[in-house]
Amino acid sequence: MPAATAMDLAIAVVGPMSGRYQARGTSQAIGAQMAANDINRAGGVRIGHSVRLLTLQVIDDKCSATAAIEIARKLTTTTTKLVIGHGCSRATIAAAKIYAASTDLIQIDPINRHRRFTSPRAGPGIFRLAGQDDLQGKIAGQFLATKFGKSRIAIVHDRTLFTMAQAGGVETMLKQRDHRDIYRTTLRAGEKDYSRLVARLGASQAAAIYITSYVSETAIVTRQFFAAGHSAQFIAPDIMAAKEYLRIAGPMGNKTLITMAPRARDFPDAGKILARLKKANAAIPVTALFGYVAVQIWRQAVEAAQDTQKIKLSALLGTKTFKTVLGAVRFNSEGNSNVPSYRIYKRMGDNLELLD
Repeated sequence: MPAATAMDLAIAVVGPMSGRYQARGTSQAIGAQMAANDINRAGGVRIGHSVRLLTLQVIDDKCSATAAIEIARKLTTTTTKLVIGHGCSRATIAAAKIYAASTDLIQIDPINRHRRFTSPRAGPGIFRLAGQDDLQGKIAGQFLATKFGKSRIAIVHDRTLFTMAQAGGVETMLKQRDHRDIYRTTLRAGEKDYSRLVARLGASQAAAIYITSYVSETAIVTRQFFAAGHSAQFIAPDIMAAKEYLRIAGPMGNKTLITMAPRARDFPDAGKILARLKKANAAIPVTALFGYVAVQIWRQAVEAAQDTQKIKLSALLGTKTFKTVLGAVRFNSEGNSNVPSYRIYKRMGDNLELLD
């Protein structure tokens, strides 16, 4: 884009534009640039009797917190009004503190899912579009409580901190829904035979089993459970979307439901934009889509506020519902959006389909 003029509105996309995570940064930049171009072609951003065009700058933070802090400090000295990024957790959390203290910068991170980005929130001008990674267990628990009523539900983890947190999320949600018939057990990672665990699960007569561990361990348990003639609904976290899971579990792996972040194609109103993003060579279409929506939302907020002042935009972003290609989007008091963090998918061979 050309250098900004006095009447332009400057926005920036910051993220890993090189290195291991380059696809994240370039994809959100492609989406944001496409949105800016669409807005400019449609006449720009209307404030009062004036029309302002968007100019977009793309900046590489190399997924580094140190670089992100330096970039954030420089951006606060410019006329930039919106920062989209940074994507990488350490970088975006570090930069958010600087943006929050600025007088005129709004930050919308389209893709970061780390809880600490908004909890605690650095300030009222900080927003997250993607869901939160710590909600995966709670989504599974909500589904289990709804679908299995008062039937017994088994929860299995491998005693690592990560899987204990996921299992804890399931149990927390079940208890919130007043579901008390829970069978708890653990497995030891690295084993090749889980027949004793399978026997315990079978004897528990659980109608559903939430299991979280490594792919191979979970797959072995699944295969042995159904081979032993037992029956239950398995549900597991997104790591089981790997093809390796089905290879080890065999055909019975198709009986496992999986919690997973929504894919780009799961947003029905986004079809046309997705086709354009893919044609623009976005490596991660859903990341590009969220970059597009971040600009889309900010433009609507500016036109509704008829101003780019941070205090007005922050208040409006926290109360207004925005019409986007993701559907109706709104932010809560912590700056988190209502875009689903995770949804439930069923396996159909190597494919995963959204559960109706």
